[in-house]
Order: sequence, then structure tokens, then C-alpha cells
Amino acid sequence: MRILLFLFLTLTSLLAYDYTIPKSELQTRLTKAFPIVKKTMFLTLKVSDPKLSLDGKKQRFNLKAKLTIPNIKDDKGRSAQAIITLSSRIAYSKGGNLYLRKIKVVDIKSSMINKDMKNMLFGTLEEIAQEYFKSRPIYSLKDEEGMVGMAVKAIENVKIVHKGIKIIFVI
Repeated sequence: MRILLFLFLTLTSLLAYDYTIPKSELQTRLTKAFPIVKKTMFLTLKVSDPKLSLDGKKQRFNLKAKLTIPNIKDDKGRSAQAIITLSSRIAYSKGGNLYLRKIKVVDIKSSMINKDMKNMLFGTLEEIAQEYFKSRPIYSLKDEEGMVGMAVKAIENVKIVHKGIKIIFVI
């Protein structure tokens, strides 16, 4: 009887189950987390309108967003704007939360912002994004119902795939 119980427990512990959070759901949650507004000593930076893309090959969570700097105006009185590209890794907690980590600003495109200002913005924007997402999960499995919600402590791995984020559980 003990051998059968041991065998049953061993076999069931080897069962893997996966669940994919769809890209559309991630986009919806990400959109709710924005805008991010940060006032520095000299500037106010507003990051808004994030557009998600997932890179399964490099395991990167990428987004493009609009940057507005209302303190810098052009000759027509319009605030400086740019399109920024950020790239991040995904981290998970055993409690079922997914976080953006190691966020990097990859590109800043703007005809209104000069090269020196762009160079300064890279570090500032990375710092702002790191701090903002440090304690804000982009997704929480604790809210899920059924097997996924019950299995949050059994997360084995998290992978970025084209269709979303795949959560792999070992049950």
C-alpha cells in the first residue's frame, strides 16, 4: 500500500500543466497601469499609451509608449513628445504575481528632443520605470479561478511566447 501511495505521489508530482495569459489581456492590464507621471527637479515626464509586443526568442516583454514633456515647448507652444521603446524581463513570485524586471529604454524617437537630452532621458526613464513597476505586478494569478488560482505556489517557470505569457506549473 505504501509503495502504491509513493508511486502515485511520484507520478502526480511529475505532471506539468501550463496556462497562457493572452497578449490581449496583458495589453489591457498594462494600459490600466498608465499614464506614469514623474516630476523631476526640472522636468515633468508623462509616459502614456503603451503598446505591447512580446519576443519569445529573447524572452523580452517590449512596449512602445508616448513620452510627453510639458516643460519643453516648441516655437508653436506644443509640448515635446517622443516615442520610447522599453524592454523588460518577466519575473514571478511564488505568490502568483508577475513583475517587469531589468527594464531598459531601448530607443527614444523625437524630432523635438535633441541628442544630449535623449541621452539624459535614457537613464531617467529607466529609473522611473524600475521604481514604478518594482511593487506593481503586471498580472496576478491569485485572482484566477479554478486550477490556475489554486496552483500559484506550483509555478515552475514563466515563458514569453508570441501569444502571451505561458505559466508552467508542476503539480
